[in-house]
Amino acid sequence: MNIGDTMEEFKRLIETIYNGEEYSIGDSREAERLRGIVEDYLGGHVRFIEIPVYSWVNKYLKMDGVEGGYSVAPYILSAEVDDAKLFEIKEDPSSPDAWVKHGVREGVAVIREPEDPDDLKASALLAAEAGFSGILVFSDKLRKIVTTGTWNYSFNVGAPTPIPVIYVEKPRITRDRVSLYVESEVKASKGYILEWDSSGSDNVILIGAHYDRWFSGFQDNILGVIQAMVLAKRLSELSKRVKLVLFTAEEYGAPGYAGWYWSWGSRFYSQQIYQSGIEDSINLYVNFDVAGNRNLMVSGTRSYIYTIKDYINERCCECPECDSMQLAMIGVPTLSFHSLWSQETLNIYHTREDTPENADLRYAAKAVEIAYKAILNTPQWEYVGYELTRLSRELPLEGRRLIYKLASIASRVGWEKLYRELAAKTLRPVHYGSYRHDSVRLEALMLPEISILPRLLDDIRRGDPPHEVWISGEEKLIYAIKAKNGEICGVNCIIDQARHNIRALDDVIDEVYIKLVK
Repeated sequence: MNIGDTMEEFKRLIETIYNGEEYSIGDSREAERLRGIVEDYLGGHVRFIEIPVYSWVNKYLKMDGVEGGYSVAPYILSAEVDDAKLFEIKEDPSSPDAWVKHGVREGVAVIREPEDPDDLKASALLAAEAGFSGILVFSDKLRKIVTTGTWNYSFNVGAPTPIPVIYVEKPRITRDRVSLYVESEVKASKGYILEWDSSGSDNVILIGAHYDRWFSGFQDNILGVIQAMVLAKRLSELSKRVKLVLFTAEEYGAPGYAGWYWSWGSRFYSQQIYQSGIEDSINLYVNFDVAGNRNLMVSGTRSYIYTIKDYINERCCECPECDSMQLAMIGVPTLSFHSLWSQETLNIYHTREDTPENADLRYAAKAVEIAYKAILNTPQWEYVGYELTRLSRELPLEGRRLIYKLASIASRVGWEKLYRELAAKTLRPVHYGSYRHDSVRLEALMLPEISILPRLLDDIRRGDPPHEVWISGEEKLIYAIKAKNGEICGVNCIIDQARHNIRALDDVIDEVYIKLVK
């Protein structure tokens, strides 16, 4: 099948699946609808996997003093703000400096949308700390962005957003004071993952996407569902063992207001796989998420990416924002096709403009074709060794010894087995900076305690290091660089911290050795 044929297949499925409606987790009707569509298209039976979720519903929203279209998103709780003064924040609202200079201790802040919409979380926390009782985001379009009440990205519990955050579309201020009335409900509920299995005894190729969505949600992520279905059908026709999995609770839904509120469905699913001990039976997981414009790229396991590097741009390495990350952290090789975070994607991200008219099906079809090639190719597992060797040249002696130990294990069991076990134990999301002071995107790195070290030393020598480096999810601080008094931890100081981290990694590598070799 060529790209043109794939596009025609997409068009037929779009007519069947896309309805322009938002889907909130905790509602089984959309899962039932998709189950019927998948069974008609692929044959066989779709299994429901029930998962616990925190579902959120906005029941009522009213504002006096500002007119326009309004929207709110999780985790905004019920709140009432009476006759509060409006204060305009002209600077970047995600920067602490924007709030300190005003010295305001009450009122409702008016801000422009941050350059990265997801920085709205930081803006809300800073506003609450400064004493504001609410935020109005003045914008040309409504958008739904999840916010929480904690700075971190813990996999465990967190808190709801401390003040109401409301998007206002094409606003018109009618007076200098405003009243806000929000009624929302958060409750423990159930979500539903859909799983289809082509049957067979061979190792599994897992294909997936999430189906929960905001507003019309075409590229994010009805298109991903379609891409996954088309690829699953083509592979099953080759008599390969294929599982199609459609996740709920990607946009939000983790119980306990967890700081890592997204990709909860795939995290639950991955935990079930890991606890069952069947992760080694999955050859590869292929994920599709916002993969429908010219900024198409791939993240994931380099050993698979290496075989398709001539066809597509790579965003190193795993994609923390994608469901694939959760599979990668239990040792499953992954490929994730997406267009995060290009301006073209940001223009429609979580808005009503995410419709089929604003997607490019040529690139969506290209993603499926490249994924198909990657699956049929033989992964280059020796690439793991090349990367570790390259890293070792930039490490202190203790770090080089660690890499030599890994190479020794690989010589006994092979690079694939080592990769899987090492990923399960050390592939983690990293925040290269303070949650409060450094606006950066999450990364995902193997052995982050040492793989981040060369970059960190370079930044220190240039005089522009981050404040801190965290392993997110676990909320483990691995490097503290800038003190409160402004002093910077120098090269020798960082090497001392690295040696402490390496001693801890030695214990992890010993566990890998015992499991794989002894």
